[in-house]
Amino acid sequence: MPRGRFISRSFYDNYRLNALSIEAHHLFGGIDVRCADREGRCKGEAKWINNQIFSLRHYTDEQVDGWLYELWSTKDDETGLGLIERYKVNGRPYIWIPGFDKHQKGRHKDREAESDIPSPPDNLMVRARKHIVESKSEDKTKLEVKTEDTKIAGMIKYYEAELGKMLTPGDYDKLVDFTDTYPEGWFEKAVDEAKGHDVKAPMRYIEKILENWREKEAPAETSTDNQGIQVI
Repeated sequence: MPRGRFISRSFYDNYRLNALSIEAHHLFGGIDVRCADREGRCKGEAKWINNQIFSLRHYTDEQVDGWLYELWSTKDDETGLGLIERYKVNGRPYIWIPGFDKHQKGRHKDREAESDIPSPPDNLMVRARKHIVESKSEDKTKLEVKTEDTKIAGMIKYYEAELGKMLTPGDYDKLVDFTDTYPEGWFEKAVDEAKGHDVKAPMRYIEKILENWREKEAPAETSTDNQGIQVI
C-alpha cells in the first residue's frame, strides 16, 4: 500500500457510491487506498482483489466479482464512466478509477513508483476528460477539444498531434501547471524536443526538459541540449 494515501471527505458524498451495497462501498475504498497505483490502476482479477482487501474475511471471489460489477455498472451521467472501469490488455483484466486524482488531492504522487499497469483504452480516457466533447459536425465519431482556456486547448492539440498520444487526466493537470510556470511557447518547443525520443512517459520527459531550461535560464527561442535528462 502506498504511504500517504487517504480518503477525502468528498469520497463519502458520492451519491452513486452511497446507493450501492455496503460491501461494494467498502471494496471501492479498499481499491482506492490499498490496490491502485499512482495512476489509479490495478490488477483486475477478483481473486487478487479479494486477497488484497478481504484477506481476513471469508468472502468468495464470486462475491467480490459481483461487487466489482456494481462499481462498474453505476455510470456517471456526464462521462458515462463507472466508479471503476474494467478493461483487458492482452487478455489480462485491469481496473482503473476514473476519479482517482480528484479525491486523492494532496498526496505526493511523485514519491510513488511509475505505473506498470497498461493504460486504459483511449475511448475510456477520452470520456474521462471533461474538455473533450462530441463534435457537432456531421461526423459523429469526430472529437474536438473544448475548454474555456483557448491557450490550453491549443497546447493539448499540439501535444496530441505531434506525439500521437492521448492526453491523460494527470497529464492535463501538469499542462495547466506549465502555463503558470513557464513562458509562452516553451511547452511547444519541449514537445518538439521530445518527438525524437522514445519514452514511456512523454509528459514527464517534457517536464524534465522545461525544468532543465528554467535552471539554465534558456530563452524560449533557443534550442537547448537536453543530454543528461533522466526520466524516472
